[in-house]
Amino acid sequence: MHPVLFEIGGLTIYSYGVFVLLGFSAYTVVVFYEGRRRGQSWGELLTLFLAALVGAALGSRVVWILMLGPEPALLDFYTLFLPETVLFHYMGILVGGYVGVVVAKMSMGLTHMVGDIFAPALMMTIVRVGCFMGGCCYGKPTDLPWAIELHGARRHPTQLYELFFQLAFFLLLWYLRDRMPRPGDLMKLYLGGYAIFRFFNEFWRVNPIAALGMTVPQFICLGILLWLACALLARGRGFAGEEMWW
Repeated sequence: MHPVLFEIGGLTIYSYGVFVLLGFSAYTVVVFYEGRRRGQSWGELLTLFLAALVGAALGSRVVWILMLGPEPALLDFYTLFLPETVLFHYMGILVGGYVGVVVAKMSMGLTHMVGDIFAPALMMTIVRVGCFMGGCCYGKPTDLPWAIELHGARRHPTQLYELFFQLAFFLLLWYLRDRMPRPGDLMKLYLGGYAIFRFFNEFWRVNPIAALGMTVPQFICLGILLWLACALLARGRGFAGEEMWW
């Protein structure tokens, strides 16, 4: 664990903050590269990008409030990029960003699906390096041989579990980005695949139990999977068109 990357004259540079910025930079590059490659105009792409950011910020706040209550989830700009900050929560970012893009798409009157632009960019590989170095998002104690020493115990390296999963999934999505049967299927694949992974990874993470022995992120994962199943079933039976997707 190396929460402090380095210091320059009294200025402390934290590992977590650096890798969050690197992850955001990678996300931005992939979104704009894919958007332009798929023929999206600069104006529409910028609007969708900003809508995703606003939705992600609001969604992240909501998830933290559900998990910890309103007081710990208040926005503290001073600790914006510290490992212990409660600004970022990926499940909130994912759902909130999705809703933000849907709202922006409807407001602009776009009828084609744009989710496949974002799907490869939704990788947490770089950010999870910061989580691992900063010591946040850690797992429960375990005696497994690959356990890591963290916060006074040998624990599941849940940050590394997600790091390797996201890296492998990004490579798969990048390979499939022009090979999926229908537009929008790439985003469906990402949402379903990540929801399944995160649901099981939560059993090894240290997160407060909400109900039925499960955490808030697990209920969100189940909601995503249920929504995907219902929407795909409805489309297969001719009850829903492509407009219900990104």
